Amino acid sequence: LFFSFLVPLLSVYCLFSSGLVHTAAPPRLITTIEVKVGQKVTLNCSFTADESRFVQWYKQSPGKIIETVASGSYSNVKLLEPFNDQRIEVNSSEDQMFLTITSVTKEDEAEYFCQGGGEYLQVFKAGFLLTVKDCQEQPAVYVRQSPGLAAAQLGESVNFQCLMISKNEENNITCPGNQNVLWFRSASGSSHPGFICTPTDLNNQTAGKSCVYRLTKTLNDSSDAGIYYCAVAMCGEILFGNGTRVEIGRYSGLKLDPLVPVLGGLLVCCVTVCLLLFSCLYQRTPAELRKG
Repeated sequence: LFFSFLVPLLSVYCLFSSGLVHTAAPPRLITTIEVKVGQKVTLNCSFTADESRFVQWYKQSPGKIIETVASGSYSNVKLLEPFNDQRIEVNSSEDQMFLTITSVTKEDEAEYFCQGGGEYLQVFKAGFLLTVKDCQEQPAVYVRQSPGLAAAQLGESVNFQCLMISKNEENNITCPGNQNVLWFRSASGSSHPGFICTPTDLNNQTAGKSCVYRLTKTLNDSSDAGIYYCAVAMCGEILFGNGTRVEIGRYSGLKLDPLVPVLGGLLVCCVTVCLLLFSCLYQRTPAELRKG
């Protein structure tokens, strides 16, 4: 009876020790992917013909043991419990296999590995670190615009700046993309603001203490005057700036009549002569004045 158990154990030992069954170590370089709660993400792996006989997807959550998400042959990979829900799909196309997660939650944050191979050789093909950004983790911010007042002539351009700043100087913020920034104009006498469909320039900073968005607007006619607002959409909220008032032809570009400087110079000369005459008369004695 003892030898009946010993022989299979020795066979398995010889099989592994001879190198017939081998599992390669996970890749050292892991691709980092960051998504927001509720978004969709797709992870993909490439396989050769020899590596696609048996394929698996694994999930390694922080502080938990590794779990098998999906397993099977290349053309018939099935999701395993508890991952076989409607949010997760496994698909294959030619030499690639895709793991798609929709409506991402914070529980999906983990490391994911895909593995493939034959009966005696399994190779980890790719690794992904999926980080899920929760809006509740975003620190409190506010939006400030500059300048407060801009004056220009028709045909000139006005530069607007929208600055999103963290209320706590110790916290960094993640800058929303340009698609999350809108510009509005509230014209004089109009009760409805107008949307401006103009490209916005975002500085190279994607995370830090502040985010800067810039807009350049050419004043084509008098209707371009008004108050311009920037609005930043993030985490289900819209943050508005304090606004920039644009006035056309009020302070800049005013032309003076050529006679104005000339008349001003003559006036200065007259005042100077009068002061000199008054000074001379004031310094003369009464006797000199009677003789004069």
